[in-house]
Amino acid sequence: MRRKAVAMVVLGLMLTACSGQGKEEPAESAKGTNVAESSTEAAKEETTTEPATKPATTAQQGTESPEDKYPVIAFSGKEEDKIEITQDSVYEGDRFVLLVENGSVLPGNAPQLIEDVMTIEEEISHLSFSVTDYAEKSSARSDWFGSGFSDYPYNNDKLYILVCKDTDSGAIEWSESNEVALFDSDFDKEATNYQTLYHEIAHALRLRQSPMLGKIVEEGFAVYMSYHTALKMNTPAWSMIQFVKIDGWENMYDDSELYEDPVKAFERINIAPRSADQPDYQYGIRLIEFMTGEYGDDILLRLSEYAAAHPDFRSGENEKIMDIIKAVTSDDVFERFSKWLEEGYPEFSKEVYEHLKNYGL
Repeated sequence: MRRKAVAMVVLGLMLTACSGQGKEEPAESAKGTNVAESSTEAAKEETTTEPATKPATTAQQGTESPEDKYPVIAFSGKEEDKIEITQDSVYEGDRFVLLVENGSVLPGNAPQLIEDVMTIEEEISHLSFSVTDYAEKSSARSDWFGSGFSDYPYNNDKLYILVCKDTDSGAIEWSESNEVALFDSDFDKEATNYQTLYHEIAHALRLRQSPMLGKIVEEGFAVYMSYHTALKMNTPAWSMIQFVKIDGWENMYDDSELYEDPVKAFERINIAPRSADQPDYQYGIRLIEFMTGEYGDDILLRLSEYAAAHPDFRSGENEKIMDIIKAVTSDDVFERFSKWLEEGYPEFSKEVYEHLKNYGL
């Protein structure tokens, strides 16, 4: 499904090329190995008095060095400025690298925005982008940009954010442990309220910590983080409207399966093909919201650490994933969850509803 300006459906771990050429979903993240750090110095933000719209700097000519091949983007630091990228360009921060496709337009504060989101999501989740045991380079550069950026140096310690011009090519946003693919429109506050930016960076944060924990946990975490990051950033979390469950409110999706038998629903949804009803998102946000409230807001840190210490499972092995959840919560976690669905989730829905009402719902 193609995300429009106000995303009513949050996108997940999928991949299609910017050129419109399709690709299968990426394989599960495996434990990565560190590679040599890039020798490129981090480009610093600049203050500019130039007009609000300006092109990226021009690459040096007559050299084969990748560092010289791609111009460094001169960001102004001002949200209202629009930086036009006239050829494939780069920007290196202390913790991330931006690889931006020709034709994209970014706000002048894009680097600070990314840094703010990374910091806030670390604070909310107690996870850290400095964890690199499961950070790894993927094929995303060539998948999204053809030959572009394939020769740009890689540093396992940094998060790579690949920015593609938002077109009608059929491409969608996506993330792995060390690379995130986004549209330039995801940096447009007025158009998207950064919802996909929050969601995909959260995926990368979680996937750096341990092997994948199945669709329900991974998507639930990303939706949870997107909502709570929006609260911290004072932006409306419009995508949460699909999860509101209160009297008099018509549900967007049939979620009855979750209430009938949470264990059977977990077993089926976690291995089922993706569907338009998004049961992994519906189940996931409920489970993560429940666990953070019942077992502490550092539950994803403890879950990730336990999974990293017991990596002998795969994303679809429900029994082992459920055992991991029980090991860091309680044996009766799903019984408690079933009770919370009836009593706690309506209260959470009211919280979301009130949040959206503040923004004109």
